[in-house]
Amino acid sequence: MLKERSIALAVFVVVILSSFAVTVVSVDMFGVDEALTEVCKGDVNLDGRINSLDIDPFAALIESNLTNSTSEGELMIWLGDFNYDLMVDSEDIDPFVKTLVGEIEPVCINRSLFESYDFVHERDVKAYQCRLGPHPTKFPDYFDAKICNRQFLEITHDSRLDQPDKLAVGGDTWTNYATHHFFVLENIDKSDLRGFSVNYVSYNGYYSGEEHHYLYVKNFETNDWELIDEAIVPRLKQGFMKYASDFGSQEDYVNDDGEMWFMGTEGPLSSTATGSDTFSATLRFSIFGD
Repeated sequence: MLKERSIALAVFVVVILSSFAVTVVSVDMFGVDEALTEVCKGDVNLDGRINSLDIDPFAALIESNLTNSTSEGELMIWLGDFNYDLMVDSEDIDPFVKTLVGEIEPVCINRSLFESYDFVHERDVKAYQCRLGPHPTKFPDYFDAKICNRQFLEITHDSRLDQPDKLAVGGDTWTNYATHHFFVLENIDKSDLRGFSVNYVSYNGYYSGEEHHYLYVKNFETNDWELIDEAIVPRLKQGFMKYASDFGSQEDYVNDDGEMWFMGTEGPLSSTATGSDTFSATLRFSIFGD
């Protein structure tokens, strides 16, 4: 008990001293152990241990202007927020000290809170092809069995989607005539989704000149396809497209079935088939949930 009170007093003193300066907290201040697979409340300096080295950064959190409006801010607040009121303040000192001395067991979570989607594992992700010609940029405002029959036009298991090489989806099958490729991510909890990033590699293997390739995401709130990247691709070359959203609610991009839709296509100058080498996505979820 004496040791606990001494530590609590030390923390209080550090907080008081910290209040004389404007404190900006970020993970760059600390010796972050990149090998950590989980993080625990109280390990504010992210070195994998809860000890006296966490006192100063904990005090800095109390005096900081950090909010959970960014991915980094959300993590830092979670590390010091013991009473789950979405802030780090004097009310968190007592449980922090008790965690520090081992009186209470620390709460730990998966560090990343990321979900990755790719075609190597073929888990919670599907790919479809569809011919919506003759002009690929004139696509409807929906994607369902009426336009692209998911049963017969699925290309999820095409091994050429597994890696970015020059074996683009195409050849002698129906894919050769597809003007659009759809990539559907499944089983998404839209209320917890805070960000997403995608990488798409296309391929121009058909047209004699350059092709203009596009990558879209479906906004289910506005019912529009939003252009997120594009590339000019010479013949027999790859096009590299990527996108990373801002941190915040992404509910508009997830439908009621828990799906996100992405679409790769090309411009009207060539009006030929679409070639896709690979598609992958990473989703970032909230630490707190709803």
